[in-house]
Order: sequence, then C-alpha cells, then structure tokens
Amino acid sequence: MAITAGLIKDAVNNAVGYANSAMVSLTANSAALSEISPMAPHVGISTRNSVIGKANTLIPQYGVRAIVSMSMVPISSDELALFRKNGIEWHAYPINDVVEQSLIPIAEYIHQYILTPRVGNIAKLGRVVVVCDMGVSRSVSIVLYHLMRTYKWNFDQALQWGRKRRKFIQPNPGFEKQLRSLRV
Repeated sequence: MAITAGLIKDAVNNAVGYANSAMVSLTANSAALSEISPMAPHVGISTRNSVIGKANTLIPQYGVRAIVSMSMVPISSDELALFRKNGIEWHAYPINDVVEQSLIPIAEYIHQYILTPRVGNIAKLGRVVVVCDMGVSRSVSIVLYHLMRTYKWNFDQALQWGRKRRKFIQPNPGFEKQLRSLRV
C-alpha cells in the first residue's frame, strides 16, 4: 500500500485525537447531544464528568435510565443517591485502559444483560449511556462490541459507524486486537 498524504494526515489525526482527547472539554452550555453521543437507538457514549452532577437536569430529559461506568474512579455516595432519586441506575465495571486488560468477558456481560433491549434488561426501559474518563477507549470498546454483536458487523464497520457519531474514538491497541479477533 502506498503511503499518501491523506493516510499520513489520518494517522496523525487519530494519534492526536487519542493522545489529546483529555484536552477536549465540553462547556456547561453545550447541547445535551454533544455530551452524550448516540451510538444506537438506546445506547450512548459520554465521559464520566459529563454525567456526574446532571442526574436531575440533563439526563432525565433524554430518557436515560442507566449509566454504565467503565472508569476506575468510584462515584460518591451523594452522586449515587442523586442518580437513584431520579430513577437512574449506576453500574460500575471498572477496567484499566491498558493493552493487557481483558475486555471480551465484561463486554459480553454488558451486551447481554444491560445493552440488549429485551424484557428484564435495562435498555428496554430507556437509554443507557456508557461512560469512562475520556469517552475514547473503554466506553467506546464496550459499545463497539455491542454494535458488532447486534448488527453482525466486523470491527472496521463498527468503528466507522462510531466515528460518524463521535469524533474522538480510539480503543487502545489491546482492546482493538480483541475486538478484531471477534467473530460474529
């Protein structure tokens, strides 16, 4: 394959987006859909900080009934109480954003019991937002897994779909390898 200016530009943009995504901030005046990126009819991606403190304002307006956090940072008991008061479930599945982290078992569990809309699952009740610290790797990897399993897509199809909906998404190399090896 020939290396073109376009390929180099794409590679640089992807690397810069991944490395500097922490610098991308959302203001308090941002529209809700810029804070929660819809990835499927009932599944969105966001950052942990975009949902903390907004349980009684932003989230109920958009039908969110659950937050699935992949962050290693625990939620405070006050925040948890606020989410529960507003009818929003908080599920924590802390995983490290490192190449050695196993992804598929927890992704399968979240896919089967939380994100797949059917009787008894949370997604049947409303939108589920999957969050991590930056909304770039861990939460994205879980949602890409869900899209791959739901729509029988390969990794590249799911990634392309995701990038149309959220500018900065980049599973870490270990997550990408695991997702690429998935046969749906």
